[in-house]
Amino acid sequence: MTTPETTTAPTTLRLSSPGELVAALPALLGFPPTASLVLLCLTGERAGTLGLVARVDLPPAGDRLAQELVVEQLAVLCTQRDTAAAVLVVVCDEPGAGRAAPRCALVRAVRTALEAVGTELVGAHHVAEIAEGRAWGGYGDDRHGVLGDPRSSSVAAAHVVAGRVLHASRTELASLLDPAQTRAVTRALAPAQRAVAGVPVDELLRRVLTAVARVAHDGAVELTATGVAQLGAALGPVAVRDACFGLAGTAVRDAAEQLWIHLARCLPAPERAAPAVLLAHSAYARAEGPTAGVALETALAADPGHRMAALLQSALRAGLEPASVRALTVTAHGLAAELGVALPPLLAA
Repeated sequence: MTTPETTTAPTTLRLSSPGELVAALPALLGFPPTASLVLLCLTGERAGTLGLVARVDLPPAGDRLAQELVVEQLAVLCTQRDTAAAVLVVVCDEPGAGRAAPRCALVRAVRTALEAVGTELVGAHHVAEIAEGRAWGGYGDDRHGVLGDPRSSSVAAAHVVAGRVLHASRTELASLLDPAQTRAVTRALAPAQRAVAGVPVDELLRRVLTAVARVAHDGAVELTATGVAQLGAALGPVAVRDACFGLAGTAVRDAAEQLWIHLARCLPAPERAAPAVLLAHSAYARAEGPTAGVALETALAADPGHRMAALLQSALRAGLEPASVRALTVTAHGLAAELGVALPPLLAA
């Protein structure tokens, strides 16, 4: 991952020590980072509020160009958000302790670059692995300690209550949309697309909404190959897809995401791009940046020219707030209304 994965903290954090902050990273990112640089941007009065959280792969040791690229990316993120202060965490299993802590030169480079754009690096810490019992330490000070169980952190508990999924690893997260399409779906797709050619757009939207309601009722996606193909064809018109963005802010959001995941896995390219983009928007809107990133990679791999996927990816990489894409949810409700279709009501933010 050469470009930062970004997310934002959805809860108010009260963390009394760097160790608690390090232990909270799996919950903040959705998975425990490995071989990573994680930058936590602080905002608000006295820089007391955690805002953007950005993760990037640790550059190979000795690769100066890769290091410079990573440093520049983190500085740009801070510049774009006018970040006053930040904390850096290095997750690295390379040997080192005290003044010889791993990647000291890289941390110094990040500190210098951030200071140049007006961001104070108020803390820098390192840990070999984010797991219970692992030691953490600081750069430039003597603070150190042992991590508690990350799964028991206050942040993890808040995320579980909110229904957010904590993945065992980024690899597990990336496998969320692994292709599972079958020849039966591929064979059924062309007839399904021909069948919807003369169907009004509002009727196609209602078919998708009916499928979402069924998932919400059953708690699972149960579709035949023909059913997958028919829904893939129904999402073909841009107006249908755009109206479906409105589901991200409703009580059926989770059911819709289950359906988008199933369709994105089962449909072939380029049709799988539409449900992948819908999943990306929904995840982005609820501050699940890494999940949104995986979905956007899937969409662009299926359809490299997909404009909405490219726009959302640019916004995500720039670290734009989830509120910036939630506006699309409201707009989508208006689009559906113009088609004569009422989406489920928006929930209070």
